[in-house]
Amino acid sequence: FDGAIFTNLSAEHLDYHPDLEDYFSAKKILFGAQAERSRAWGKEPVFAVNLEDSYGNRLFDESAHAAELGFHGFSVTPGVRIEATGIRGNFSGIEIESTLIGRFNAENIAGAVALVRNLPEKFGFTPAAIRAGIQALSSVPGRLEQVLDARQGKIVLVDYAHKPDALEKVLAVLRPMRGPGRKLICVFGCGGDRDRTKRKVMGEIACRLADQVILTSDNPRTEKPEHILREIESGCLNQINWKSIVDRRQAIGAAIQAAETGDIVLIAGKGHEDYQIIGTTKTEFDDRKIAAEFLN
Repeated sequence: FDGAIFTNLSAEHLDYHPDLEDYFSAKKILFGAQAERSRAWGKEPVFAVNLEDSYGNRLFDESAHAAELGFHGFSVTPGVRIEATGIRGNFSGIEIESTLIGRFNAENIAGAVALVRNLPEKFGFTPAAIRAGIQALSSVPGRLEQVLDARQGKIVLVDYAHKPDALEKVLAVLRPMRGPGRKLICVFGCGGDRDRTKRKVMGEIACRLADQVILTSDNPRTEKPEHILREIESGCLNQINWKSIVDRRQAIGAAIQAAETGDIVLIAGKGHEDYQIIGTTKTEFDDRKIAAEFLN
């Protein structure tokens, strides 16, 4: 490979890794042993590493002769504006405008620009090409994807956030975007037969950052949905701004019904998925379509 970006590392896949240290070690292989293989094939791999992430800092510090091996640190500079209408500012010396929203997207842009700015000239990534490429980007399906409201009053967004760090980041992005005196309503659940340690944590995060929370089913698989909800609820017990509705369709409907003009509804966890797995049966289920039905 010619390049790689380290964006961040957070609690995920701990059903495969015994702890975060093991997960970090696995990630580090790409920037170490695998990079050596690329060099053996005549490549000169370039790395962009997010220095705003603690593990990114570790990766940079623990890589001997990092600069000589093609490592370049990046961060979102103070001059970058992250607003409801988009992201604007200077990235690695290039003035960038994007319609994407959220700090995580700003970090992704910073990483992408830092990487291609340091690739060999033969790849042809000129400042003009980089600026045009970023400007042409639209949101990824299921990543802060807006469900249009025919009445143009409520803001309903669908996002794939299904782990603690992702949910915390997306709620932190949306909180300041709600209108004066308006609410941020969050609908989410946790998948069955997957990492159980994140359930309580996600419940606490949602109740802390959203004004109203509706806990519901995600893909329960072979676990009982009620059992999954009890584990999420354990993170909400000190709060009063939540309730549980097992049926995801009903939960989405309740959230949209509770929303008023200027409120934001975040439906999190499944994003682009167009199915739901209950038991061993996969049925058609798309958060975006169901939200649109209730809105219209």
